Amino acid sequence: MPADDHRVAGSSTMSKARKTKHYVLDKADALQIAASIGATQEEKAREKVKKSHKNAQSQPGLPRRISSSKAKLEEAKASIASERARLKKQKLKQRKQNKSPRQSDSTSHTSVPAKKVSFA
Repeated sequence: MPADDHRVAGSSTMSKARKTKHYVLDKADALQIAASIGATQEEKAREKVKKSHKNAQSQPGLPRRISSSKAKLEEAKASIASERARLKKQKLKQRKQNKSPRQSDSTSHTSVPAKKVSFA
């Protein structure tokens, strides 16, 4: 093994032996690299915007297609919801019909209502 090799079996000594790389650049070089990176990022952003505009423009022209299974599912959900609403209205009417005779009976009887007892 050469003497310059700092690799040791222990992980803690291994991290100490490694040196970080430092790149020394002139100020002008650093600015040039930053400008080129910024330009590429801006170009990527412009391309994304163009693609999204193309997709947005083409979408409204075409009618949205729903698969037959999804259409069937939506239809089934709608029928279930309408059935529930119909049953709810029917129950409400039934309760009103059952309530009206009771109210007339309770008004004809002027008895004192029983006191409720609750246990804590």
